[in-house]
Amino acid sequence: MAITKRKNVYALLGHHLRKARMQKGLSGNELADIINLSQQQISRYERGINKLSLDKLIEIVVFLDIDVGDIVKVILTEVEHEKRIAYSVIK
Repeated sequence: MAITKRKNVYALLGHHLRKARMQKGLSGNELADIINLSQQQISRYERGINKLSLDKLIEIVVFLDIDVGDIVKVILTEVEHEKRIAYSVIK
């Protein structure tokens, strides 16, 4: 994947939050009701369309009982992998 087509970091974050939400057995509507957002906003966060603020991120990870540090590590690993692929294509 070329660096210009690299996934948006917010999309990677949203993907991992969606995965955690689904592992808890929650629908987007249920999470939205709990943290006082619309289901559409949850969907936009999970797809990386809207940027997730730090306060909302903390609210979501606390409720889902997940470690934000673990998510950041996974995202950094994915971004580094994409950079290595892009660099190998450029060489």
